[in-house]
Amino acid sequence: MKKTLFLLFVLLSLNINYLIGQNSILKLNNLPPTIEVNAPEFKTEKIYHFKIDTFQNNLIIQDLRKSKNNEIHFYQWIYEIPLKNLNDESFKLSKDRDQINIKIKPSSPIMHYMFQDGKISYISMSNSLFLGKWNYSDSLYTELVEQINFISSSLPSLKSKPIQDNMIHTKFKYLDKNIKTVDANIIEDTNIGNGYYFKQIPEKLKSKIIKLIKKKINQKNINHQYPILIIVYSSKEGIIESVFIGNQTNEKSYEINLNQLNSSKQQSLKKPTKYLFLLE
Repeated sequence: MKKTLFLLFVLLSLNINYLIGQNSILKLNNLPPTIEVNAPEFKTEKIYHFKIDTFQNNLIIQDLRKSKNNEIHFYQWIYEIPLKNLNDESFKLSKDRDQINIKIKPSSPIMHYMFQDGKISYISMSNSLFLGKWNYSDSLYTELVEQINFISSSLPSLKSKPIQDNMIHTKFKYLDKNIKTVDANIIEDTNIGNGYYFKQIPEKLKSKIIKLIKKKINQKNINHQYPILIIVYSSKEGIIESVFIGNQTNEKSYEINLNQLNSSKQQSLKKPTKYLFLLE
């Protein structure tokens, strides 16, 4: 009896720490806009939004690119990290001259999704991710030190010696025919995590999901900001298993009735499929 109670206590403690780790990461949603960077047509600043995909237990980071006048750029980025691959050594803060950066280095590669006009242009993977750059100020640096330390203390300890911090060349899982690269390292395996494979979403399914989401926005008066990330997980039989909606605010959640999506089942697929697009 005592052993059982002890095991339950340990499991409960682990779950609580795990939830604390997730919630502490979400505090980074208050980061200010970065320094402006050059981009086609107009300069952009970056604003990062963090959210948890509870179906796949992934950390989703939206790298929102917009002008100082809030004009959304046609290029956008999303990063995806399995929560199980984060540990107390994963988040590091650095100061380079008068600029601040956050480096995220999990125990396995990070998926990078680039969008052009709401549609996937390429999918790549790398071993680390740099967030920033922010202009240095004592107050911002102190705040970030506290946040990063809290996040690290909430995540599992790294038990083995960390791998030497050598950069791994970016490897591409998917390249749109309109993207031109030189000597791109392309991997034929399009598995993009947990046994799901990438495919551009059929327009009929995309239109149906957008209609449901916009209906929910109007019904619930949900505070939102475009573009909104949509991730759809489908079984190889073509049955929709989950729809992740990456709204930048966390006031309310969208709950999509999957029965409505599966009432007219999609055509059978050869593999479990993951669709990604931006609702703009």
